[in-house]
Amino acid sequence: MNYFRYILAFSLMMGLGTLSGQNLIAAFVNQDYNTISENLSKTVSIKVNNSKKVTGSNKAMQLIENVLTEFQPVRMENKHKGSSQNANSDYLITRLYNANGESLRVFIHLENHGKGKHICDVKIRRS
Repeated sequence: MNYFRYILAFSLMMGLGTLSGQNLIAAFVNQDYNTISENLSKTVSIKVNNSKKVTGSNKAMQLIENVLTEFQPVRMENKHKGSSQNANSDYLITRLYNANGESLRVFIHLENHGKGKHICDVKIRRS
């Protein structure tokens, strides 16, 4: 199964070209916690199934890791990608699926920070 995840991630990177929020979505599917952690803002708003928390990057990473470890995503379906009016932020909406066909809707909001974009908001809910 891990082989499938690496093929999926590689295909996404080749198809999308530059490092983008889409690659971050692939990190969620592949449970690549290092990549997710490296791209978190110092303060991150996390909402899992309507339970909102504003937390530091370490606690946010723990929460994300707990959700993904329990869910075990195996594939994704991108729903929407866009940017805000001021072009200083981007957002992605995707659906992650596990081996049982269950899905999670994931919203990721990215904002400019220093030399690149960082995750400042994550919303995850069962769909």
